[in-house]
Amino acid sequence: MKNIEFKVSLGDKIVSPGKLKNLGAVYEGRLTQRDIYFNCKKGRIKLRFLNGKKAELIFYKRADNKKSRVSNYQILEMGLAYARPILSILNQSLGKRATVEKSRELWVYKHTRIHLDRVKKLGNYLELETAIGGISWKNGMAEHLKVKSGLGLNIFKSVSESYEDLIKFLNN
Repeated sequence: MKNIEFKVSLGDKIVSPGKLKNLGAVYEGRLTQRDIYFNCKKGRIKLRFLNGKKAELIFYKRADNKKSRVSNYQILEMGLAYARPILSILNQSLGKRATVEKSRELWVYKHTRIHLDRVKKLGNYLELETAIGGISWKNGMAEHLKVKSGLGLNIFKSVSESYEDLIKFLNN
């Protein structure tokens, strides 16, 4: 699967629900996520625990770039009964790199997921993920740029690093 992604640091600013609604985005809910990243030679691999109810094993590759960038990814959804032994296997075989805990407000505009993230130890961020699956690359990029523009994201500091890297920088 493939996304076009973009991330900004919000600092102490906010993106108002009114601005998201005016764009046409729909609020999907609040998620509590704990991502455990593991050592990986190519790309990134993490085990995500969602709302303490289910988990996802996620592998992805993307460039660290402050502009919109392509992410190729795979997701395996599972119940907690499967996630616990997988966590143990990954810890023993690959080794843990970092843990990222966040609260995420999820908004959706057409094929674009808008994440308003409050990341423990890091602060507030906004991420865009435009899924390139059921639409062409050209239409996906047009939608992605429309959301970036409609939310006025050019006034915020763009971020190239993953939350994993930001946490690791903070801890060093």
